[in-house]
Amino acid sequence: MVSALWAAPLGAISIGLVVAANQPSPAGDDSIVCVNATRDWNDVANTASLEVARRFLAARVRPECPLLATRIRARIASLESARRVESRPEVRVPEVRTPAVRRPRPVRPRETPSVVPRNPPPRQTHVFFRRDSTPANELSIWEPNWYQVLAQYPQLEALFDQGGDDLCASCMVGASGFLEDCWVAGRRSSIPAIRDGTKLMMSMIRIARRDGSSARGLPIGIPVHFGRLLPPPQGGYCSNPDSDFHP
Repeated sequence: MVSALWAAPLGAISIGLVVAANQPSPAGDDSIVCVNATRDWNDVANTASLEVARRFLAARVRPECPLLATRIRARIASLESARRVESRPEVRVPEVRTPAVRRPRPVRPRETPSVVPRNPPPRQTHVFFRRDSTPANELSIWEPNWYQVLAQYPQLEALFDQGGDDLCASCMVGASGFLEDCWVAGRRSSIPAIRDGTKLMMSMIRIARRDGSSARGLPIGIPVHFGRLLPPPQGGYCSNPDSDFHP
């Protein structure tokens, strides 16, 4: 009787253990070793970073916990995808700017005359000294201004204001009425450029008689000014002695 009484309870206990072993764990895995790991993962699953999830998978999840491993790998995949999106370089579309249309500047007309001297002076006027008894009012005289001289002889621009106040030319009226055969006197007349420039400028002066007859052979003395009329020296214009004139 005793053996029979103990047989029933033992059998019931054995059946109970078998049924308990076949029921799944609360986490869904087949082993009781997954319970603590599952609980800890549930606490951090929503806030775990990619590094935390990788360390948890490597250190806490055993082979007996395949369902927990699947959940953690899904979280890792989601975090990796988010990191790739964040690290992707931003593609900027270059801004296309329409170039501004520049209006052409108006072209200013060139000044005349084409040769503009340094420090352009006012119109120069020579003082003519007759070297004979011909009255001045019987002569018609044409002389160029400094601009007209440079238009004919542009190299004379280098002589601007270089002659001095005592430079004087003594010339003869030629057959065509223009001055020729000029002799030059003055402190700077020994400079070849001054002397040659004087003769070129004098050759542009034309003299005739008002009655239409030729003034050929008439001697004329003229103070020479390269672009600027200077005050007369002591003694007046062309007061040079005859011995100072040289061809």
